[in-house]
Amino acid sequence: MSRFFSAPVLAVATVLALAAPASAAPADFARTFGGDGVVRVEGAGGPSFSPEASARLALGPHDEIFVLYSNPAPCPGNPSECTINLAVARYNADGTRDPSYGVGPGSELTVHQNPLAHEFQLAVGPDGKPVVAALSAGTMLLARFDLAGHLDGTFGTGGVIQGGFPGGILSEPAVAIQSDGKIVAGAESSHEATSSNLLLARFLPNGERDSSFGKGGEVVLAEATRSWPAGILLGTGGTISVPSPRCCGGSPLFGNGISFARFLPNGQPDPGLGGSGQVVVPTPGAQGTVEGAALAPDGGVVIAFEEEGAGFSAVGNVIKLGGNGAVDTGFGAGGRVRLFKRVGAVSPSAIAVDSKGRIVGVGWDGRMVVFRLRADGGADRTFNGGQRLVTEFGGNQEAPLGIALQSSGRIVALGETSCCGPKQFALIGLRGGTDRSRCLGRRATIVGTQGRDEITGTPRRDVIAALGGRDTVRGLSGADMICGGKGRDKLLGGPGRDKIRQ
Repeated sequence: MSRFFSAPVLAVATVLALAAPASAAPADFARTFGGDGVVRVEGAGGPSFSPEASARLALGPHDEIFVLYSNPAPCPGNPSECTINLAVARYNADGTRDPSYGVGPGSELTVHQNPLAHEFQLAVGPDGKPVVAALSAGTMLLARFDLAGHLDGTFGTGGVIQGGFPGGILSEPAVAIQSDGKIVAGAESSHEATSSNLLLARFLPNGERDSSFGKGGEVVLAEATRSWPAGILLGTGGTISVPSPRCCGGSPLFGNGISFARFLPNGQPDPGLGGSGQVVVPTPGAQGTVEGAALAPDGGVVIAFEEEGAGFSAVGNVIKLGGNGAVDTGFGAGGRVRLFKRVGAVSPSAIAVDSKGRIVGVGWDGRMVVFRLRADGGADRTFNGGQRLVTEFGGNQEAPLGIALQSSGRIVALGETSCCGPKQFALIGLRGGTDRSRCLGRRATIVGTQGRDEITGTPRRDVIAALGGRDTVRGLSGADMICGGKGRDKLLGGPGRDKIRQ
């Protein structure tokens, strides 16, 4: 039997009882993903990897999941001349592994780099073929794998393109694949010693340079900050956007800020962005370390970065620029959100934006965490009550590596164990999507999870739905509606005429 309590002003209602089960919420582990929301990544040697290994995440055209991982070879000599082998594992959309993929000769790509540098990235084309961009022996290397997970002989030479880029390559490359199958790769280049240069090159599906892009298939843009790309973002109209720096914005050689550049489909700077195709967002007195970026449905771009400077430690930030490059003052506080004020202290590592403009990010607070913001930068209280969610998978000092959104709205995050012995990687599946929980006939504005939660309301009127677990819910001021869930909950009203159901 449901029980209702009307809490008068300044009264507190406390209830301990069982209630009917509630449906899963966006921050809950997706039980249809790997059985419990966690999938251990397996390479050729099983689920254990070298302590120096790392991994990258990308989705295919049918929500299949690709994980690029490294296997460093023994290297007693110069670290920059070490050899690492890169391979790709494929998982179905529900997290089940494809055991036939990437098996046997031709399933590994060999590159030369420091095994601790982890300078490689992954993208998957509309044909389902993964493309790897990696730094190798001081230049950029591109490789494509076929549908069976072997190097694709129809691309470049034996599936590989290497060299031929102006100047030296100074950074981890970035890569993206257009809807027509053309491949865009970028990195920082020392083409001109007196400035920092962003190099972009575009290739046809067979690996040849695309002569319709820039000059001979490439574009070099001098930037006011360091030009390590934090990603390549492909717009619906064929535009190509690149946020940077990935690091080093506080260097005395460069300005303190974040560069954002956008190019037309032919490689020319897009004058619709700041009049010149490039804008710089200042981070006065601090280094702006770009960690991730994503395009928003309204044509803007969302950028996550760490701000570091003298006298304070790293602070996680998210900013939003409009389509014209101006700061979107309707986002957060004047265009910026400091994560510790919204979801708790988080060092962001990667972000994605869903079809409703909500920002989903993965980061670190000593543990691997996932968070979600509303499209306006406000805390999304339908996701773990508005707080960061710890996504433990049973490892030691788990750390984030990437995040992606499937077409169903499911959130897929990639994490690693970063301590103590052989490394392991895991895919985390969260339900995501839009919550439809209700309380006393009203749609819930604050929603917990099926686990044990501590939920605090706002000074406004809230409709709070605690789901499974032994939850503690505290309403603040306002005439709140609070509903318990399946578990022995402690429901506390606040100053206001609250309605409480357990």
